[in-house]
Amino acid sequence: MPEDDDQTMQSTPAALKIPELLENIFSVSDEESNCNANVLVCKAWSEPCMNVIWKEVTDLLRVAKLLGPIAPYHVPAFSNKKEPFNWDRFHFYAKRIRRITCHHDEYKDGYKRKNYEFLFAEIGLSRPSTPLFPNLQALEWHGEIDLYRQNFSVMFMEPTLKQYILHDNSATVPALSLILRTVAERCPGLKSISLTLGSDIAGMDDAVLKFIERMTSVKSLTLPPFQDMAPFASVLRNFSHLEELIIGDVQIYRGLPFIQSLSPPSTGSNCFARLTTFSIVASYLVAGEFFTNSLPSMKRVTITSDIRKAETPTSVKRLIELLAEKCPQLEVLCLSYNPLLQPVKQQCRSPPPSCFVKSMHLQPLLACSRIRSFEFNHPYAVTLEDQFAEDIGSNWPYLQKLSLAPTPCMQRKDFKNCFTLRALLSFACHCRHLYHLAILVAPQPSTCPSQSDIQALPPRFFASLSTFDVGASMIYECDVVHVTMILSRLLPEKCTIQYEKPSKLGDTGESSSDKSKWKLVKHRIPYVRWMEREVGAKICDLEAENRRLRAELNASSA
Repeated sequence: MPEDDDQTMQSTPAALKIPELLENIFSVSDEESNCNANVLVCKAWSEPCMNVIWKEVTDLLRVAKLLGPIAPYHVPAFSNKKEPFNWDRFHFYAKRIRRITCHHDEYKDGYKRKNYEFLFAEIGLSRPSTPLFPNLQALEWHGEIDLYRQNFSVMFMEPTLKQYILHDNSATVPALSLILRTVAERCPGLKSISLTLGSDIAGMDDAVLKFIERMTSVKSLTLPPFQDMAPFASVLRNFSHLEELIIGDVQIYRGLPFIQSLSPPSTGSNCFARLTTFSIVASYLVAGEFFTNSLPSMKRVTITSDIRKAETPTSVKRLIELLAEKCPQLEVLCLSYNPLLQPVKQQCRSPPPSCFVKSMHLQPLLACSRIRSFEFNHPYAVTLEDQFAEDIGSNWPYLQKLSLAPTPCMQRKDFKNCFTLRALLSFACHCRHLYHLAILVAPQPSTCPSQSDIQALPPRFFASLSTFDVGASMIYECDVVHVTMILSRLLPEKCTIQYEKPSKLGDTGESSSDKSKWKLVKHRIPYVRWMEREVGAKICDLEAENRRLRAELNASSA
């Protein structure tokens, strides 16, 4: 490589002289060493590489070292008290930082991160009046909010901040109130806010509500699931920029009392006018309060109910009807449940037939023709007929993901009211974009599609299908060969068969047997395809030889 920068740039393609393009190229580099090496190529490459290297900081000590050497003590502190901080060096790097992620309960370079108190106290006393990080856009804060962390976290809160993420499992109400009030005052233009406050959130709703009332420009908002969310709904319904609303994270707030009240939005036409994504941890009845008015922009909905009180077919149908009526642009719907905190070892009694959701309860959703993904993870299996598969395929031409295989809290192995393998014909015929299909099937030979049925399908059917999940579907030993033959012809080679999702109860002997049979099907399919290709090639060779001999015979007889 030429030593002179001018010679280097003359031999470089014009596209690789554009700083913005270089940053995008360097940002997808798999190895940090590549960026470090590219810094030394030439001046034109140095700046974009430095921007990528310093774009995100996860170690505050790395930033503090820019000001001066740090003594190797258990509690970090600057070693040279006589020399002033090197602010020029600090600003050269700090202006490139776009995101800071702070973790305070881990060790780094021998220091426990909560011992940064004295280090940042010194920085706070001598810092200039100009912003420390003038281009900072995102601040993610993990750990306790005690007094000294409040003090030095304020250093990072600049008007340029667009995203604020707070994870604190043990915050007190006074500390939380102070930090949120500071954020609201210093960062009024926040576009994305995520608050995760652990399992003990009682009494914090007032502090969070006062904070939210001031953040009227927010576009994405994640809130803890307070039992009474009605005041929040009343405030948020008039946020004209709100596009994403997430209330509760099932993995973090598992086991908490669910939301008791959400309160219906107002009847105004501008209520949640731009909201496209909604997720909530609540019963279907409470979640339904949110959909009493039309939401013309709503595209993605996730509702997680409580498994301790399973939803009834009536509550499922009522919610589906509301969504179909109030969300005409709906594209993604996930109806799930909050799993149990502790695995239950014993088998539960089979539920009465009245607990089973049927296709008629899901039928209203077919009116949403834009559906791309539908997941219905009910504790009990859903009663389905092959005609419903035809209805899904013909009404949802853009379908990409369908999951109707339950992740049940109990196994009912005599359940057979599910799709047959003939249902695959409907999905293959209509759903050209389908990449994930999870359904229970009853693979008896009498209901399997024939070779002529498969040949009648359109060209390149299931071209996008990559996952076929049969869940806990039953299969008998005598059906393995026939099912293997059919699936080898229906499923594309890149498609992976999955079976029996992990159960909270563990495997019974019967379910383990079914699992091993589906494993046989999965492993035999490649061999069946190989044999059919080999036999097909042999047949083609024999037919070609037959044509050659006939041609020779005809020529000799002429």
